[in-house]
Amino acid sequence: TTTALVIYIILSIAALIGLVLATIYILNTKKRREMVLIESEMKTLRAQLNPHFLFNSLNSVIGNIIESDTSTATNYINRFAKLIRKVLDFSDTEGIIIEDEVRWIRDYLDLETIRLHERLKWELDLDENIEVNTRIPTMITQPIIENALIHGIGPKNAAGYIHVSYHLNPDKKSITCIIEDNGVGRHTDNPNKHGHVSKGSFITLKRLEHLSKKYEMNSYLEYTDLVDEKGNALGTKVTLVLPIL
Repeated sequence: TTTALVIYIILSIAALIGLVLATIYILNTKKRREMVLIESEMKTLRAQLNPHFLFNSLNSVIGNIIESDTSTATNYINRFAKLIRKVLDFSDTEGIIIEDEVRWIRDYLDLETIRLHERLKWELDLDENIEVNTRIPTMITQPIIENALIHGIGPKNAAGYIHVSYHLNPDKKSITCIIEDNGVGRHTDNPNKHGHVSKGSFITLKRLEHLSKKYEMNSYLEYTDLVDEKGNALGTKVTLVLPIL
């Protein structure tokens, strides 16, 4: 009887271990499949961003050629071509070294300054605590900056200003990017656009959703309407929390 009890206990423990191992295997297999799906969807989203950026940029090129003298238009096209080459290089990769990201955003803002006939002033700050080889998601801040330029600065009659800054978060696993403009605000640029989400912003939101799943962190995008004491629009502040890859 004692021997039979021992055998029963051993078999029960073995069955329990087998069940646990099988459960772990199934969960790991499911997680791997989810990661493959997320990777595939993120690649698709990055691919969608490419033509979106090219379409908006080509509109800017055409407008610049029509409005500017030959010399200015030629300079704009040459710089635009260099920017496009970088976009094509970056779009196939999930991450980008933040030093390259900052350099690319500077080039983009320089180009937009030419397009807006020097009506745009901008600043870009990088937290000194962020190491230059730190990797963040590719081309994830540009659509937000573009949105600020088109819908915030574009309708403004006075000079426009954009401030972009990158900060290392206390967890040292994520970076906060803040994009602040002095544009007309989200609710005054066009009453018909209330509740509208641009294609670039939609893609960014979907990418952040997938990044949150993949890196098991809260990547998010948050809008803050800037107003004076009377409630008049002073611009928009966008906060992006990004994982360090």
